[in-house]
Order: sequence, then C-alpha cells, then structure tokens
Amino acid sequence: MWCFSKNIFHEVNTHWAKRIAIILVLAGFASPRGFAQQSEFPPLPAPVQAPVVDVAVDADDFRIWTSEDGLISNSIRAMAQTPDGYLWFGTHSGLSRFDGKRFVNFDPKSDPRLPGGNVSSLLADDNNQLFVAVKGAGLFVYDGTAFNPVPGNDKLRELMADGDWIDGLQSGDDESMWFRVGTSSLVRLHSDGRIERWPATLFARPDSEVGGNPNWLTATSPLPDGGLLVPSTQGLSRFQPDTGVSASLPINTAHKYIQ
Repeated sequence: MWCFSKNIFHEVNTHWAKRIAIILVLAGFASPRGFAQQSEFPPLPAPVQAPVVDVAVDADDFRIWTSEDGLISNSIRAMAQTPDGYLWFGTHSGLSRFDGKRFVNFDPKSDPRLPGGNVSSLLADDNNQLFVAVKGAGLFVYDGTAFNPVPGNDKLRELMADGDWIDGLQSGDDESMWFRVGTSSLVRLHSDGRIERWPATLFARPDSEVGGNPNWLTATSPLPDGGLLVPSTQGLSRFQPDTGVSASLPINTAHKYIQ
C-alpha cells in the first residue's frame, strides 16, 4: 500500500548545470497530487503571501558536497527525503543516499537491483518507501532491500516507448501518483496499476494570442478537493480529473496561486 505525506519530500524538477554541486544550509539541514472547458469550479483557496524575512548569510553557513565527496554524479535531477531521515539524489548516473556524513550509491553496475542509471524523478512515502523513476525502464519502488516495479509498470514503459521519461512525481489523496510522461502527457497511476492519461493539449488556452507550446507541461500541484493546478508554458489551468474538466485561470491572476 502506498501511504503519502504531502510535505515529506522536496523535488528538483530542473536540470542542474553540468558541474553543479549540492549546497545545503547547515542551519536548517536535518540529516535526517472529448473534455469540456468551463470555469464553474468551487473557489480556489485564498493565496498566501509568505512573510519576507531578512537573513544574513555567511559563507560558513554552507557546505558543498560533490562527486569528490562520494556523490555519484554532480548532475542532479531529483531529490527526496525518506522518513528515516536519509536524503536521496537522482542523477543521470544513478542514485545516491546521504546520511549527513557519507554517500551510498546505487547504479546498475554496482547494484543490479536498480534497473537503470538515468533517474528522472523521486517520491518518498510514509512507509519509508522510495519511488524511483528511471528513463527507459519505468517506475520502481525501493523498500530498503530491493527495487521492484510498481503495478502497471509494463503499461508505463509502453508510454515511454518514444524515449520519454517520467517527471514531476506527486502524491494524490487516494493513494495514487501523478506525474508527467515527457512533457506532453499528464498521468495518474493508481495503486492497483490502473493508468489514466490526459494530453497536454487539454490544458491549452483558448485565447490564440497566448504564446508557448500547448504540448509542454511543467508540473502539477494537488488541491484539497482532489483537483490539480496544472502549469504549462501557456499558463495555469485548474483540472478536475473525476469530471475531466479543465479551466484556464486568467493570466493576470494565475500568479497569485503559485506564490
């Protein structure tokens, strides 16, 4: 059974530079979610403005870890923290686990339990399981002893047949997972292996003057009512998967909900 906590992980969705290093603030470091378009939805939660705090940062507050310290690669694509406190880093060359002092690395050569080296996304759950998306291989769960394919992984691999990858793993309210396959599909994977898929064009804005590629999704953000905020290069949409309805938020107000 998958048991997710919304605040248990942090994920890096962008590609870091080739020679990037991990920078952690020691003061805060703990080692250890045919279609119709419409706009009739319950109101969104009121946006929250985070307080602005001036913090003096000194060079001594930072520590840098690189491959010279044991990190499997300096090219990091994803990061997550499991309930036991370990930090996990997904890279183009494999997976690193960090306890605050040393790294333990997983790749197909040193550990055949990992089915591939190109890790594109990570997600931790409350049962100390780590979900690992591997380009070309699908989605796997690590339970502390082995990497096993999730139910429905064969279907996922079919979706990835054109060289796409899984990215932006998010937990849903119903033990499901949300993610993108490549940049052109939004996918929900249920714990029993059922898969639902929606094309990025569903979230394209109707106003033709808006620029951006309608086939390019960026991420998702689950809402308390089971819906999703779906950003793309054309703006922000609110999606209700149970009804299949997507509604574009006004461009001049969308930024309020992604602060």
